[in-house]
Amino acid sequence: IICSAWKQVRCTPSKNIRVHDVIYGHVVGRDECNTQPTTNCTAPNGFCEVAEKVEGRSVSEWLRSSDTISPPPCGGKDIYIFVNYSCVEILRLSGENFAVKKPAQQSTTAYEGIASRAVDGKKSRIYNDRSCTHTAEQTAPWWRVDLQQRITVTQVKIANRQILGDRLSGFEIRIGDSLENNGITSLRCGTRQHIPSNRWGTVWCDPTLIGRYVTIVIPGEKKMLTLCEVEVYGIKEGENFAFKKPAKQSKTTHGGVASRAVDGNKNRYYTSGSCTHTAEQTTPWWRVDLQQRIAVTHVKIVNRNRIGKRLCGFEIRIGDSLENNGITSPRCGTQQHIPSNQEGIVSCVPTVVGRYVTIVIPGVKKLLTLCEVEVYGIKEAKVMEGLFCRRFLPQLEGKIDKYQFFCKGLSTSDALISFLQPIYEAIDKGNNTARIFFTDFSKGFDRIDHNILIANLQKLNIHPARTNWVSAFLSNRMQAVRIAGVLSDWKRPNGGIPQETKLGVILFSVMTNELLTEWRLRTKFVDDTTALEMIPRNSMSLTNIVADNINDFAENNHVKLNPKKCKEMVIDPLEYNTTVLRPITISNTTIETIKKYKLLGVI
Repeated sequence: IICSAWKQVRCTPSKNIRVHDVIYGHVVGRDECNTQPTTNCTAPNGFCEVAEKVEGRSVSEWLRSSDTISPPPCGGKDIYIFVNYSCVEILRLSGENFAVKKPAQQSTTAYEGIASRAVDGKKSRIYNDRSCTHTAEQTAPWWRVDLQQRITVTQVKIANRQILGDRLSGFEIRIGDSLENNGITSLRCGTRQHIPSNRWGTVWCDPTLIGRYVTIVIPGEKKMLTLCEVEVYGIKEGENFAFKKPAKQSKTTHGGVASRAVDGNKNRYYTSGSCTHTAEQTTPWWRVDLQQRIAVTHVKIVNRNRIGKRLCGFEIRIGDSLENNGITSPRCGTQQHIPSNQEGIVSCVPTVVGRYVTIVIPGVKKLLTLCEVEVYGIKEAKVMEGLFCRRFLPQLEGKIDKYQFFCKGLSTSDALISFLQPIYEAIDKGNNTARIFFTDFSKGFDRIDHNILIANLQKLNIHPARTNWVSAFLSNRMQAVRIAGVLSDWKRPNGGIPQETKLGVILFSVMTNELLTEWRLRTKFVDDTTALEMIPRNSMSLTNIVADNINDFAENNHVKLNPKKCKEMVIDPLEYNTTVLRPITISNTTIETIKKYKLLGVI
């Protein structure tokens, strides 16, 4: 809390100021404050005015009671500002350096110091190690990296060279989506900076900035720019769960319909038709229906370019109820302020789960305008799956086919080694022919019979409570399909496994657990099953029988092989096998013989 007529609000560089309340008081004594006016004068709440100067920064502008509200309240005599604030952590690192190995450019290149050196992952600060960039001496030299995606940048780390490092002084970091003026006029992260020689420096983006391009520039004449490494940290965009979802608001005026805030258009000019607008009223609100329960981690809001100070003191409410239009649902964060013509992020710490996200400005004679709203988080099902899998997966250990490589401690590399090793051995012996059958299940995940899958879990002696949970996960949930923007009715599925879920691939592995268990040369990776046969010279092939067994398994378990996508490959480089191989046939369709195949992403 500060109480002063002339003072700055300060936090450490790694934290942002968060204003909770602002009121005015009269001086009681030297350096003292009274939060209640000592006269009959009722001073207004100055939250919006003060938030404009301090919110989202580490160090505020100077605060004066006389210029925060005009005209000054209570006659402007002996008035102090009473600011209740806290210092909150700036959005933390994702752990991923989004700049490493990404395309980089610079204004000029000298002494072979190419731009890519700053993102090569080498952290040596010795120029002769060929790990640092170098521009020629010029006016406003710049260096830029293309992150190849939009990132909410929280901080940038820079390594300065060992000698002549004083050249890296007064540099600026610019972040945005435009290459106009080579990005040097994009929004600035932090202030002008200096990093000592042979040191790493961290520049905090306070507030955070969103963009694809990160540009470092030294304004001025006869400057040179050298960077030994640049690391960019922040938050990936992820899936915006609000995009194109149904939206409503308390009232509409000036044509600013609610759907504009979720149309994907981030233009901040109201006349472009991209912003919402309510009428002036008491507690205006706007709401989006995510059409599913989301554990919301953060919400991004774009404010209009003019009259943006109206978007002050707003709250974000998240829940499943439409009671009171959602404005009394649990709150994400505290009261918020986003400056005009800027994009702001509100973090939900802890996450708040719900279907409806409501933005409201409490108070009388308020207007609400939003140019874009984006909601990020985790699908609730995935949160529950993660908790469930902690108990479920240990019960599967030792019970899943050892040649199923989608298991803890195994990977696609293990699957490929298991597949290639017997082929190499056969070729080395010089008297064997390798015959391979690549299977393909037609819509494998969609055709899974729930009853058969549950029976398989019971065979593996999975605890009944966990088996029942899987059964409910598969059948006792509502599902809809969206085609060309039209949403179907919500219904319970009678088959199939949800894809893009943690459990989906695990359950498919359970479904195919008994497939080919009597055939030693097999590899499985979820729905990719491959059978191999090493045929001694002048011997008969058994691959046809293996293919029939796979087809029988598919029919008995109500899944279906796709003969047009199943393939056969024969490797016999020295043509030792003189026996004619009988073609493989599935459902009266002859399987195509090929010379190359992409297995698990590798040809």
